[in-house]
Amino acid sequence: MNESCVRGATPARPGTSVPPGHVLISEKWRGTQVAQALSGKVRLVFEEAMGLTDFQLSDRTCLLFITESDQVTGSDYKRRLVRFRKKSAANSLVLVELTPLSEQYFADVQAFVVLDLGMAIVPVSGQAEAALVVAHLALALLERFPSLHALSTASDEQLAVAVGRGAAASVRAFFTQRTGP
Repeated sequence: MNESCVRGATPARPGTSVPPGHVLISEKWRGTQVAQALSGKVRLVFEEAMGLTDFQLSDRTCLLFITESDQVTGSDYKRRLVRFRKKSAANSLVLVELTPLSEQYFADVQAFVVLDLGMAIVPVSGQAEAALVVAHLALALLERFPSLHALSTASDEQLAVAVGRGAAASVRAFFTQRTGP
């Protein structure tokens, strides 16, 4: 499998690199709360040919964002997830919007992403929190930790060195939060 992010119908060319502090972001997010919240924290490079990927942090780290609307309307997000998993990097991450409206759908999404597809999932309360996760990953965490597995298993002290105590607690909560029964 090519260890690069999904762009267009095929994975990006090996060697596609995103400089530290930059994020390639799908054009569909231009003008949204996510883009506005990221602006000023990282340098955004809007790309039309991102394919399934919403955010690319490096040649091996990409993210897909499943919104509240995707979950409520059932807008083919499962098919997107399967295609994303088949063509994406080992360090892929799925952000899922968890709100009072989408809460009833979250357990199914979580089971599908984690158990069926074997991917990492991070619940976020909305676009602003999604932007916070993207910015933290782009700026500090992935520069310090070589993979999402290393990040998710890092100690509180290791996280605090990278992003400070407050942000470390937020990152830890993302990876340890349990929902449902």
